[in-house]
Amino acid sequence: MSTKKNESTNTTSNSKDQKQEQAVFTAVLVEDAKKNDTVDKSIRLVLNQVEAIEDPEKVVNMMKNEGVILNVSNEELAGGITEEELKTGDKIQFTLVGLPAMTMSIPPQVAGNSVIKVEKI
Repeated sequence: MSTKKNESTNTTSNSKDQKQEQAVFTAVLVEDAKKNDTVDKSIRLVLNQVEAIEDPEKVVNMMKNEGVILNVSNEELAGGITEEELKTGDKIQFTLVGLPAMTMSIPPQVAGNSVIKVEKI
């Protein structure tokens, strides 16, 4: 029995290691940031000109042609920036979990729980 417990502990620690892996990108806002009309009041960021800084899972190709939409919370906006400060043409840097949850739509949308932070650069 102790062997099975050790195996399950190893599996858990492996999945934690995978969650620590991150992907970092830069992109340009296509339109002003705006609140989604959803219960969670997330903020919608429509981006294009996506470039990878760190991309361990090579997901940039899914975002490069059509851009990407990030659905983020205020907590994920770094440096005290607000929705009102994010305007068309602003360049941002965003950090995602190594393999983010993404829709297959065009452009793809990244779920808020896959976004670690968004910074204006």
